[in-house]
Amino acid sequence: MELEEIFDEYICKLEQLTIAKRSMKEIAVNEINRLNQKKEKTLKVIGNNNFSHSTDFFFIEDPKSGQIIRYNYIKSTIDENIKQIILQKNKQYQWILSESFEIFREFIIKLYAYIGYKDINSWPLKDYGNIVLSELSNKDYTYFLAQAKIKKDIPDSILNRFRTIFPQYKNLEINNKLNKNLNFEIILIEHFRHLIVHCGGKTIEKPLFIEKILKKSGLWNNGKPDSEKIDFISSFFQSKDAIDAIRLLEIESKNDAFDSYYDILENLMGSLTSICFLLFNEIKSVYCKEI
Repeated sequence: MELEEIFDEYICKLEQLTIAKRSMKEIAVNEINRLNQKKEKTLKVIGNNNFSHSTDFFFIEDPKSGQIIRYNYIKSTIDENIKQIILQKNKQYQWILSESFEIFREFIIKLYAYIGYKDINSWPLKDYGNIVLSELSNKDYTYFLAQAKIKKDIPDSILNRFRTIFPQYKNLEINNKLNKNLNFEIILIEHFRHLIVHCGGKTIEKPLFIEKILKKSGLWNNGKPDSEKIDFISSFFQSKDAIDAIRLLEIESKNDAFDSYYDILENLMGSLTSICFLLFNEIKSVYCKEI
């Protein structure tokens, strides 16, 4: 596989995720607007909006009798319906972020396979397994991809190798025109992904969660971390009943001229893409000089 193919495949998957995210947003906005319009009309007619707007019934199929049994129903007001839409939109955003990390991880693996295929000296010997080194010249890209997939501690181990091989990439992770610590953002998103997949995006131990991120990022500073970093991580959470949940919804910013918003999810996805672009260009400059 060529380097451009690897990058184009990543971009294609990212585009599909971004389109899905924007569609989810549009559907939620349209439905909320529809419900708010209905709410306004109802207020004019009856003076309040606490009436039951919808009723949902729930059924069980009894394996023994074959009968369908209604076991519960829920009545909801318009405000409750709107709240549910917002919660589901956030949940969908969480899964988009998780999947964006997965395609980032997949991209990193394929890049690592590519440099191994191009230059056998780019890998430490342990990554080749039990093969005799003289046999490597006969191996195609698929062999290196299979070996890359079983490397331990992905993506950390691969990114650390990239930092060794490409000093400029290591520098640009921290010192760049985006004013982002991209290494920190990788670790942040990785921990978000773990919390989303395994804990429904919620935690009752936010201070410990933040500590783990800062320690892995090298920003713990012997127990005296930068308060701005703590506040930054905390800003992604919404607290309720001693539970902190990851919130990735857009933050609206209204002024006299126009309405705008800060897109949390696309900003995080963009950090991963920036890293991928950095690595793509670094590898291209070293291994594809003829291009």
